Amino acid sequence: MQTQNSKETILAEAHRGLRTGGRYGLHELCLLDTSQDEVKKLRKELSEIVRVNATPLTPIGWSELLLDAGFGITAERIRPMELLQVSRLIEDEGIIGTVKLAWNLVHDAKALERVFSMQRLFQKYHRHLGAISLVARRH
Repeated sequence: MQTQNSKETILAEAHRGLRTGGRYGLHELCLLDTSQDEVKKLRKELSEIVRVNATPLTPIGWSELLLDAGFGITAERIRPMELLQVSRLIEDEGIIGTVKLAWNLVHDAKALERVFSMQRLFQKYHRHLGAISLVARRH
């Protein structure tokens, strides 16, 4: 959930740090089958909640960004966006990590409300959001 400029800076640094043929992987939020009006609304709401000018891209947008940075795409996978779902948290962080996260949130009312706001936003736009994994190779 970075700005467009930040994404470009990150990829330029990854490209600089890899040898020719080196691989770069990313796992990011992506926009699915979304009208321009929906994209604008979603980006605005997301930016207000996460307090960053977040600019999720379509799968084509992610691929173009990597290609423009000097990478070739070797693998792509798109899945439903499951960020902040309890089952996904347990799978990613384990039970102990999920309990620690919950404990920290219960003791920080502002963080808890922010997480709940993000969760509501993700549910509201669930048909328009996905997770994309890309593996790219430096040219």
